[in-house]
Amino acid sequence: MPDVVLNRSSLQPIYSSYGDAAAELANMIRGLVCLEDDIENDRLVFRTHADPWYIPLVECEDGNETFGSVAESLYHSHETRDLASFFHAVQSMSPADTGLGDDILEKLLSVDAINPASGYEATIDHVLKAGLEAIQCAVTNSILMSLSRNNVWQFDEMGFCCNNFPDSFIFDHVANEQHGNLVLERRREIAQRGLTARNFWDLKQSCFPNLLFGLDVERHIESFSAAMLGLAITRMRDLNSLSKKYGENSIDITRVVEVRHRIKPESEQTMARYENNRTFSDHQGRRLVFEKHVWVGQQYRIHIFIHENPRIIEIGYMGTHLPTVLYPT
Repeated sequence: MPDVVLNRSSLQPIYSSYGDAAAELANMIRGLVCLEDDIENDRLVFRTHADPWYIPLVECEDGNETFGSVAESLYHSHETRDLASFFHAVQSMSPADTGLGDDILEKLLSVDAINPASGYEATIDHVLKAGLEAIQCAVTNSILMSLSRNNVWQFDEMGFCCNNFPDSFIFDHVANEQHGNLVLERRREIAQRGLTARNFWDLKQSCFPNLLFGLDVERHIESFSAAMLGLAITRMRDLNSLSKKYGENSIDITRVVEVRHRIKPESEQTMARYENNRTFSDHQGRRLVFEKHVWVGQQYRIHIFIHENPRIIEIGYMGTHLPTVLYPT
C-alpha cells in the first residue's frame, strides 16, 4: 500500500463553516477507505505536514478548530461514526517527509522548472498549488489527499514534467470516494498486468477481490501456459467484475453469463462421463463440481462454480481443455 500525503494547500483558506469542513473531510476519508483495499494489503500511512491536532481547519469565534478535532467530531453522527473510527485507526506520520531516505530527499529537492505533462495539461495549476506534496507523491508513488473545496480538487490523477528528468511524473489524487475507487481500480489493473505464475497465488485475492479460488488452483497456475496467462488474467478480470455485480444483486446472472461473458455449461453427455474430471477442492477444501467454464484461447479453460449463498463466483480449475465426449483426450 502506498503512503498518502495530505495536500496542505487544500486546507487554505481555512473554513468559515464547521459543517462544510466536516462534510468535505468525511468525503476525503471515504476515499481513504477505498484505498485500504489496495493490492498490497498493507496498512495505510497518512503523512501530514504537522500533527493533525495542530492544523487549523475552521475559524470559530472562540478559536480555530483543527483538522484533528473536526475528524473527532465525526463520531457524533451515526452516519460518519465509522469514518471517524477508521481515520483514527490510520497510522499518521508528520512531518510528511519523515523517514524518507537521503536519495529520495535529494530527488525531491532536484525537481524544478515544473511544466505541463502531455495529457495532463489541465492539472498543472493544481500541481503547482500543491507544491512539494505533489512532488513527493510523484517521486515516491504516494497518493495526494485533498479536501475537495467544492470540487476545486477534481482530478483523480495529475502529472507534470521538468527539465532535469526525461520522463513525466504522474501521480494519483483522492478527494472523495469516486476518486478512491478510480485510483484503486487503476492500481489494481497495474498489479494484474504484473501477475506471473510465481506471484499469482500470493496476489490473487487482492487483484481479484470479488472471486474465490479453490485450493487446487495454486498447483494449476504453476503449470499454466505463460503465453496464455495474459488472456487468462483478462478473463478473470471480467469474472471479477461479474461476480461483484452478482454479489450486489444488480444482475440476474443466469441471463448474462453465456452471452456477455463466454461462460458455458458442459453437455449432459460430457457430465455423465467426465464429471470426476471437473471435481476440485474449493477454497475451504470441499470437493465441488466446477462445470461451467470460460475459454482461454482454443486449448485452455477456466472452470468456475457460481455460489448462491454468498453470491460469488469461485475458480476451481485453470489449465488445458478437460476431456469431453467430442474431445476425450
